[in-house]
Amino acid sequence: QYKEFLDSTVNRFTPEYQKRIRPYQIKGPNLSDLPQGQMGFVFCWNHLNYRSLDTVKEYLKSVKELLRPGGIFMFSYNNGDIPECAGYADGHWMSYIPKSMLLPMCESLGYEIIFDRDIRGEGTTISWVELRKPGKLETVKADQAMGEIIIHSI
Repeated sequence: QYKEFLDSTVNRFTPEYQKRIRPYQIKGPNLSDLPQGQMGFVFCWNHLNYRSLDTVKEYLKSVKELLRPGGIFMFSYNNGDIPECAGYADGHWMSYIPKSMLLPMCESLGYEIIFDRDIRGEGTTISWVELRKPGKLETVKADQAMGEIIIHSI
């Protein structure tokens, strides 16, 4: 349903980088079509702001399965503990996700909360949280791929 948006986003990158992008079209919090246990960082901005607390919980579970040990999940949400944000929910503009309920839920799912922030500005408030899956983030890549050419003289 949003394939055009996905294609236009991929096309913003250089052809060399486009070859490295693996786009996936996902519907709902079931992320089982994505490579499980392979991601070091998952970023979700301005999506969970519009989902119910129960749906956010399902996304949290699914993203945890995507992350490698030590991987990070960073996402924005509408912090219903802030009066302006509760007003967004009352006006049916965003969902109601109180930080006082979200953070304990993240911990109960086994995440470590490494950072959370609310930035209150004139006319808008932005809230986000960064979570870590338990473990140590390691990679099999030490450096860029290297090669050596050896010329033997005859």
